[in-house]
Amino acid sequence: MFRGLIRTRPPKQGVGYRHLKRLGGLRKPTHNSPNTGWCNLSFRGFADYMQTAEFGKGLGELLTLASGKRVALLCAEAVPGAIIVRSFPIPS
Repeated sequence: MFRGLIRTRPPKQGVGYRHLKRLGGLRKPTHNSPNTGWCNLSFRGFADYMQTAEFGKGLGELLTLASGKRVALLCAEAVPGAIIVRSFPIPS
């Protein structure tokens, strides 16, 4: 929903939007997940996914974008209380 809303608005004052599919999405845990500290299977699945080359590629894409521009990260969930990612600065 958010993607549709933001795409319909023209960029203002240099503000743009880029969806990085590799950095998001609902993920299922691997059968041998090392992230058993997460009781919630969705969180465990994403923790497993964060250890993959695919996630690393997405992170590399984000860092490339951030090397030339100021960026902001957005985690949008259907249920806002489900967001577990917090704002964090990316060292320059």
